[in-house]
Amino acid sequence: MIIDSIADQNNNPIKRLGYSNSVLYHTAEFSGAFNWIGAPWEFNVDSLNGAFAAEVKDGSITEVSDKGARLLSIFSLDGIRRSLNLEFDNVFSKGFNFDKFTLSGNITDGIVENDDFNLNGSAGRITGEGLIDLPNFDTNYNISYSPAVTSSLPVLTAFAINPLTGAAVLMLSKIFEPVVETVIRVDFSVKGPIDNPKVELLSRQKAKVKLQNSEVLEEMNKYQPQNGSLVP
Repeated sequence: MIIDSIADQNNNPIKRLGYSNSVLYHTAEFSGAFNWIGAPWEFNVDSLNGAFAAEVKDGSITEVSDKGARLLSIFSLDGIRRSLNLEFDNVFSKGFNFDKFTLSGNITDGIVENDDFNLNGSAGRITGEGLIDLPNFDTNYNISYSPAVTSSLPVLTAFAINPLTGAAVLMLSKIFEPVVETVIRVDFSVKGPIDNPKVELLSRQKAKVKLQNSEVLEEMNKYQPQNGSLVP
């Protein structure tokens, strides 16, 4: 079976099947070649083999709650977003916007193997790799998030090791070569049943980041103190 599909906001195959989707997007492309033992209409996941590739542009990871959506959100992206919110000051409470999301994979006897999960957005990058066992309805996946701390003040504030108060932001804007210690990477595991996997934070990496000539420093320079706080 050969599949070559293009979807957009007005032609969403997931919604047509009656499910909600945690990933909203402007355009999406999916292609693949699949085979299994039996007739084309007798789908057999135990003998499923093939390869696929997908590309999604201009989207957002949003909150969903029904199990049908979690089944289709096989990489638990909403779970990652919610975990980041809990750990880092609710920074993605309104969703995680991205410019491009790509992945490809191979399937052998119903086992999906992927090592190039890549999602890029203005607030950072998410990468991942792992296995999805379709016959046993199980997943074992590792995902990492690298925040773009120099892209905006809210992201830098959420991932800074020390709280960025108004006075601290003002001071950084006046230093010739400002440096902030922040979290630069967060690692997660996604394991368990496909329709309800457990998302666990494994580790976080810290480093000192230079802010000189960055977008966030330009944003800081637009803020001025007023009654003990910073306002644009």
